Amino acid sequence: MKRLPVILICCVMLVGAYATNFLKRESISRSEDWVAQQCPTTVGKYRMMDSYKMDQLVYDTLAPFGIVCHHYTDGRKIFDVVVIASASPKSFHDPRICFSSQGLELMEEKNIVIHSKTHGEVPMTLVKIKENGLDLYSAYTYKGPSGMIATPKGLMKDLFLTSLKKFHTQEGVFLRFIAKYPAPTEKELSEFITEYLDAASASSNGYL
Repeated sequence: MKRLPVILICCVMLVGAYATNFLKRESISRSEDWVAQQCPTTVGKYRMMDSYKMDQLVYDTLAPFGIVCHHYTDGRKIFDVVVIASASPKSFHDPRICFSSQGLELMEEKNIVIHSKTHGEVPMTLVKIKENGLDLYSAYTYKGPSGMIATPKGLMKDLFLTSLKKFHTQEGVFLRFIAKYPAPTEKELSEFITEYLDAASASSNGYL
């Protein structure tokens, strides 16, 4: 029983040390332009066609480093890619909320695995959506300090635990893909994502 107070004191001191370290840690500052520069301009046979901006409300809500939105095309198929980079857990909420706010109707949802040369097996959430009467496929995933993660809760856990281990703020990335052309298939979206992940890893030196 005499050992219990000693153990409690040690635990309090340990928590205090972590808290003190976190209060002193330097914040990470990146610009949206920097995030955009990490994205590939070509993905296999696909070329970056244009970019667009999210509403200011999204920026105010998520407070990320940047939200980068690009369209890639091969002249027939178009893929919409959104990249959100941040060191704040509040930037990584349930993306299904954004689907609804953007007028996209969620039809079906399931877990899939994409095979990438640079990331290995990448867990993702595949969502069948409806936009303006068209049935489309979308998929999303997250990248944390320990690798690719399928859910926002998993990413937040990774950011927190890695911060404890390494004593400094960690960064995360959200990646969302939509096949935006008539009658897309799950296979076509998966193939594009595989190429994108490898191209993005190369263009960002492993950041994406």
